[in-house]
Amino acid sequence: MLRASELREAASRAADHFGEAFADATRLARDREAATELAIEARAVFESLLAGLAAAPDPRSHRPELREALALVSLLGRRAGELGVTPSAALALAPAIVAAASAESDASLDPIAGPIAELTLEGFVMAREDRLREEGARALAGAIPIVEAAPGCVVMIAGGAQSAEELERVVEELGRRLLNRDAKACLVDATALPPSPELARPLFAAHVSARMLGTRCLFTGLDDARWASPAREAGLTLGELERVDRFAEGLRVALETCDLELRHRSGLGNVIRRLLDRE
Repeated sequence: MLRASELREAASRAADHFGEAFADATRLARDREAATELAIEARAVFESLLAGLAAAPDPRSHRPELREALALVSLLGRRAGELGVTPSAALALAPAIVAAASAESDASLDPIAGPIAELTLEGFVMAREDRLREEGARALAGAIPIVEAAPGCVVMIAGGAQSAEELERVVEELGRRLLNRDAKACLVDATALPPSPELARPLFAAHVSARMLGTRCLFTGLDDARWASPAREAGLTLGELERVDRFAEGLRVALETCDLELRHRSGLGNVIRRLLDRE
């Protein structure tokens, strides 16, 4: 059985071996650059793995001595995905782990080589999927539309994985649009916005800006079930806002404030109906 100091030294050597093997197996510069950080992360993996191998001379993936190590292997694959390594480089993770551990242990890793390969790829794929979802959400957040639905009637449709700072910038732009268009009414739709105290504050700022400009500001998507608690945490009260249940109703009220109405055969009606198709 390895002493704690010996185990740490062996894990450090194995991590260095892993980093070198992984870098040698990759072709792209960004994959080789990730090898250094992955080697640092791998020290905990090898410390647990080598301890498990010492305790279980006949290793199997279901052995309790190896459960922690295999969980850390999956996290190492996930970290590789977060660092943006390529799929071909991800395939080199498991062979590098097995080679590095074999250099420090007399136990045969053949019984767990397959699970190590599966877990590294599983972690990698999960990280890649998370990145794609986050990128899609950021793209949606960066494309928040602010449109003049009709003369004097401005509409903002918020959604996506917004940070408070990003939403503040959009709300500031909304204020400029209201001022430049001499708007009588605006409609802010937060149906697709995830509730949080941080996002509640800039939404209330839209109400304050509109009030200072003499613009009627209506909100949709701010129902009590989702937003009452985040608003309270932010020290705000939903009752201060003029809220409407549905986007279509909010738009009708906003248009009426501008002395306009929706007629089925008008050009304006066609424009507005295209907006309402989102519901």
